[in-house]
Amino acid sequence: MNVYELKNGKYTHFNRCDIFEKEVNCIKINRNENGPFVLAGIRDGKIFSFDRQFNPIRVYEYSAAISSIDFINSEYFVTGSWDGKVNLWSVNEGKVVRSYEGHTYAVCVYYNAQTD
Repeated sequence: MNVYELKNGKYTHFNRCDIFEKEVNCIKINRNENGPFVLAGIRDGKIFSFDRQFNPIRVYEYSAAISSIDFINSEYFVTGSWDGKVNLWSVNEGKVVRSYEGHTYAVCVYYNAQTD
């Protein structure tokens, strides 16, 4: 995966990441100052977190393909997956702290901070 940044109206190559074994299904950028800067959800169920220089911080593992991902805050993020579950993850603990079931197929998640 190539990472670009926008400078003076032009995209310039910033970094390259070749650590993924399967396809990247989703990416979310954290625009806050704290916590990981980027989360990438992978087809094999892995979730990679990266710092602002796009260096890997941590790998989280799940049993199904990640279909969508979003930050809640610097301590939590949420994923939708192909097994029909929505999972709330702890950034620091590296695990699912709550799971929501009931969907049949892949789930798309989006967190709206205005409604909590």
